[in-house]
Amino acid sequence: MPRFLHQSRLLGAAVALYASVAGAQVSLTFLPPPHEGTISLGIYNKSGSLVRTLFKEASDKDFTVGLNGFITQWDGKDDAGQPAPPGKYFARGLSVGEIEVEGVAFHLNEWALDENAPRIRDVSEIHLAPEGDLVLRAKLAQDKTVFLRRAKEGGLQPIQESVTTSTAKSLLRAREPWIRENSGFREPEGQPLPSLPNLEKPVAASRCKDGRLWVVAATDEGSELRQYAADTTLLRSLKIPASEPQPVQIIAPLEGSVVYLLERSKTLSRVRGIEFPDAPNPEEKPSVFLSRAIELSETFAAVAARLGGGKPLVSESKFKVRLLANPLFKDALQEISVKLGSDREGTVLMDSTGLILCGLTATPYLKWASMVSDGSKALRIFQSDGAVVEEFRVRKLANMMAFEAGEYELAPPQKPK
Repeated sequence: MPRFLHQSRLLGAAVALYASVAGAQVSLTFLPPPHEGTISLGIYNKSGSLVRTLFKEASDKDFTVGLNGFITQWDGKDDAGQPAPPGKYFARGLSVGEIEVEGVAFHLNEWALDENAPRIRDVSEIHLAPEGDLVLRAKLAQDKTVFLRRAKEGGLQPIQESVTTSTAKSLLRAREPWIRENSGFREPEGQPLPSLPNLEKPVAASRCKDGRLWVVAATDEGSELRQYAADTTLLRSLKIPASEPQPVQIIAPLEGSVVYLLERSKTLSRVRGIEFPDAPNPEEKPSVFLSRAIELSETFAAVAARLGGGKPLVSESKFKVRLLANPLFKDALQEISVKLGSDREGTVLMDSTGLILCGLTATPYLKWASMVSDGSKALRIFQSDGAVVEEFRVRKLANMMAFEAGEYELAPPQKPK
């Protein structure tokens, strides 16, 4: 007899074999390992390839308890729903105990203040609500466009769940920025940009209540933020170097000396709030009271250096884990290689054959996920949904135990005589 505690074979009559191909159940009975945890169970062919995942993160309630252990069924099909070819198959799995997953940090998105913050992928416009709150027209990780209001305490709240641009502006009565057209600039009401001294390349503009005008002008060294009086006298200016993201939009309250800028570079978008002294004073510097940037994170390779503090992190395809010894199956696996996978719900931990062992994170619609060893028995997980990069630390990976669940054989189907 083989070393398995229980053995089940489908060898019998032609009718049974014919029925098995048509969908009859193959009964599996196995002794669960003496280990507290969930069960992942797979069917493997003689070359060791995973044919069918029967269970992932199952509990004892998912099995029938018999005299010889847990009982379950295999319908003889592979993961694609096709009948498995005749031959010898093996059932084996792992009991996965508690694995510690710790959220470490959000990276490359300064709007992600906590796990409940809207996952902004890009800010396409900025506006001001009548109360003076900043309003963002933003695209979320799932490419949904929303309008978000920034409250005085800094958090973002959706204005309306599903709303068009025109409806949102009507609800807000938001101040719109000036619109750039082929013929120049105009205000939302249609007023053109006045003639201003030494202004050759205007990029964006916004008018205050007293007739003062804020203008962003392109220069050979980058951009310049300027404020003009109603009589077109230049009141103040602020240079923005070419090395910084460049303004594409400006919005200012009707009163006061505050402006908001939407700025962009090839890899970054940023919203800044800048407050100037009430009276123009060349000795007094403006203060930045708001700065929130989003960096593109479409691939791990593109951001590995930023995540590593200047030294690129190296993604690992697999990580070896020493398992707990199973006293019931001395020949069971003692060591496995694990790898990272992802589905619509987040990241999962798999063995080298693709058997899902457990879920790790719960961020949907991920674009990528990578694992990096920290030089110990822990893993660092980095993942991105295109909006924010999240970092996790995974410990207690050795809290797993392998077990065998029997040897089975599917014979070729025979037509009934």
